[in-house]
Amino acid sequence: MASFTVNPIHSLSAHLRQTFSARFPPPHLEAARQQCLFSRAPAGPPPNFFERTQNDRFALGTRATVIRNATVFDGDTIFVEKDVFVNQGLIVSLESTMAQVDAPSDAIEVEAWGRWLTPGVIDMHTHLGVQGMPDLPTHSDINSKLSPVRPMVRSVDGLNEHDTSLRTTLAGGVTSALVLPGSLNNIGGHAFPIKLGDLHGRPPSSRLIDPPRALTILGEADHGRDELYSAASGMKRPDGSTSFRQIKMACGENALQYGLIRPDEAWNFRSTFERAVKLREKQDDFCRRLDDGLLNNARPEESHFPNDLELDILVDVLRGRTRVHTHCYTMNDLDALVRHANEFAFSIAAFHHAHETYLVPSTLHATPGSPPAAAIFSTNAYYKYESYFGTPFLAELLQSHNITPIFKSDHPVTDSRRLVNQAAQAHHFGLDELEALKSVTSHPARVLGLDHRIGRIARGYDADLVLWDRHPLQLGATPVAVYVDGVSQLGKAYASGGEALKTRDAPPSAHYSQEFQRVRNESDAIASERSRAFPEPLFEASAVVLRNVSRVFQRANDSIRVLNLASDGTLVYANGRVTCVDGYHVCHDQVPPHALSVHLHGGTVLPGLTSYGSTLGLSDVPSESSASNGQDSPLLTRHFNFDTKRLVPRAEDGLIFGGHALRRAHASGVTTAVNAPATIGMFGGVSTHFDTGARTVLDAHGVRTSEVALHVRLAYPIDDHEPSLATQLALLRSLLRNPPSESVEWLRVSRGEWPLVVKTDAQDTVAKLILLKRAFPHVHLIIDSAGALHQVAKDLAEAHIPVIVPAKVWEYGWEQRGRKEGPPLTADTELGVLLRHGVEVGIRIQEAWEAANLLWETAWAAQEAQISDATTILALVTTNLERMLHLHAPSNVADFVAFDRDPFTYGAKVIAIGTPRSCELFSAS
Repeated sequence: MASFTVNPIHSLSAHLRQTFSARFPPPHLEAARQQCLFSRAPAGPPPNFFERTQNDRFALGTRATVIRNATVFDGDTIFVEKDVFVNQGLIVSLESTMAQVDAPSDAIEVEAWGRWLTPGVIDMHTHLGVQGMPDLPTHSDINSKLSPVRPMVRSVDGLNEHDTSLRTTLAGGVTSALVLPGSLNNIGGHAFPIKLGDLHGRPPSSRLIDPPRALTILGEADHGRDELYSAASGMKRPDGSTSFRQIKMACGENALQYGLIRPDEAWNFRSTFERAVKLREKQDDFCRRLDDGLLNNARPEESHFPNDLELDILVDVLRGRTRVHTHCYTMNDLDALVRHANEFAFSIAAFHHAHETYLVPSTLHATPGSPPAAAIFSTNAYYKYESYFGTPFLAELLQSHNITPIFKSDHPVTDSRRLVNQAAQAHHFGLDELEALKSVTSHPARVLGLDHRIGRIARGYDADLVLWDRHPLQLGATPVAVYVDGVSQLGKAYASGGEALKTRDAPPSAHYSQEFQRVRNESDAIASERSRAFPEPLFEASAVVLRNVSRVFQRANDSIRVLNLASDGTLVYANGRVTCVDGYHVCHDQVPPHALSVHLHGGTVLPGLTSYGSTLGLSDVPSESSASNGQDSPLLTRHFNFDTKRLVPRAEDGLIFGGHALRRAHASGVTTAVNAPATIGMFGGVSTHFDTGARTVLDAHGVRTSEVALHVRLAYPIDDHEPSLATQLALLRSLLRNPPSESVEWLRVSRGEWPLVVKTDAQDTVAKLILLKRAFPHVHLIIDSAGALHQVAKDLAEAHIPVIVPAKVWEYGWEQRGRKEGPPLTADTELGVLLRHGVEVGIRIQEAWEAANLLWETAWAAQEAQISDATTILALVTTNLERMLHLHAPSNVADFVAFDRDPFTYGAKVIAIGTPRSCELFSAS
């Protein structure tokens, strides 16, 4: 073997060249070096953020503001008599009202008069801007339908400024929101937190809160990210760091639209993350080689930082720089995703919807890192099987298992304006006052990785503030001022009613400790449908005496009267009837010897409420054909030829008793309901009036009125197979003028024997129906509308046309534009205008789960309409509906609901429900 000698000088020279090139790589590798720096840098606030003196979103010309003498919830604690000084878009100080505030001479002074001031509300799950209102097919950019795996798409690219909700949502105190893609995709793409409010002439993307480095912002290509921020903003990132990115994922039934089963979904997650792992390893290897100088002589095509736009956000998931938000409902889906997270070692920020999390809390605690939060609804459930095991105790159950509950709107599924109301409902069902307030402020800020700038009232935070007219957890709480980055957003704020509730005090939680413990302890029984996860009667009795009743509201000649009783107020129930309401000294002789005695502790008795609308009682699970009566598709919409001999469906024939939504409604005081068959197209069927607590249609009084009204829907055609609106009106006019002799239903309607309920949301169509009523005065016409009716209210009253309207409107189409939105945006509401003109009004619901909240929502709508009389409020969901629909309950039968407190606000619990069948008792007291 040949031998040779190593020249030590040459060896040293090579070592020096390698060391020099490693420290000073060639210029063509500078971009790669920057990418490696970014890949290793942390996510979070900029390094000098807490030294900032001006909000990077500050609008020039905005004057400083001092809010004096407020009751302040700062995101953690409650303080009284505090002044908050706001300048340069930041909170400068939070001081005692007695302290001196060093504010500029031109600062705006706002006297709070002790009212509540909270951080701006954060909606952590919304589709604002990507599923816009008005709801138009060309206005929806929520779901990519090309593939179930779309990690590369970005919600910001569909953010549409014509979505009116981007501004009206401020009326609920919401100042920030996480705009998510939809849930059809297993991996749905990038989500972005935004600020609501005025743009001040800036582009839509300027709504983004601290855009992550992975998103190129306007001007960055020419100047570089850091050059776009002033030194005062504290937003420069010389360390290469980034704000957290956000990603939407989804597991469960939605991806079935792609023909997938859950094992397919699992493979989508695992295979895609496996690709992301390999890309991360490739990047790390590249950066190590670059650091070691091994790429200095590489060809240009070998010197680029390896990346893939499809997968780069998933690589950041693996690096802990992306917050994962996962739409996930059921125990098996939660379990599967946590297993994927353990397999690929990534954390989960929050499970969204998460209805069954309370059944498997240990699963969430098995997630790598901290257990995920749960972004939930307060009472919205039962709309599909994944939500069938929902419980109103969910927030408090999660809290008891050290899992953070956060409320979200899923706008437009529910209204972002009512987000704080969800926290209030959770407080009603047991969640602590402070935790309820945190659930829409500081908790979502932390989960989003933005708790350094939003979600709190503290020095240096964004000046996002809400001043409320009462405690935020009171029913009907309404902002009187909203600030985003220090800018007042509402202009003139119109006052809501409910003066008696405008207090500093939180409403009490209802006394549900017994029910809460039962649900917490019976998870296995609930999962196997041997128990229900909401209040149920403890037992039934044929004779009951209610003691210590303070007020009784009774039906009297198609109206409501109230009896104010003395301290010994008594109601006697025996064998399906109320036999006495008076003092105990009067009623005591009528108390059966075997009667159970129940104390209301000064509570109130109402007539049972009547729910109108939705599929309540016609479906257990609306999305499941085997658990629903289904929908009829009338011949007209397919062949444009009305068959006069066709059968008209009757809702009575489609009744399905015992479902969760129906039982929840019953347990909340809705004792009867009126619903029509679910149909597609113009012609509906015949509605029925039934007992929500009945077992079957065979029960005595289970069906109160078999045939109530004939139903028709007039709407703009959605495709070429449907007739025009003009043709629909012509056909309706023809049927009233010449009803087919074979159709008993149309003959009865034309003679005024049955009401004709016409559903339409367009004000123009309502005006034409008024003309129709003038032409056919004998027809008992009722209009069911969620549209703008205020301009025709006088005409409706003169034509004696009753209307049925929702208590609130959140999702709307083009035909619903122009509605009066109510306080704080408008002084009037549709309901208030109608009632002032003397129109007879009833309240409807849209989805079955809403029935459980019927009294709350009606009371809130009345407050906004400046109605304080309790009998008027009750009439909207009792006697008004009964009168306009010709409902005839058997005389003298029991139909009441007993509460332990004032039931027109939060904190009251149902104690007893009396029906012709029995008296159900919900308390052992």
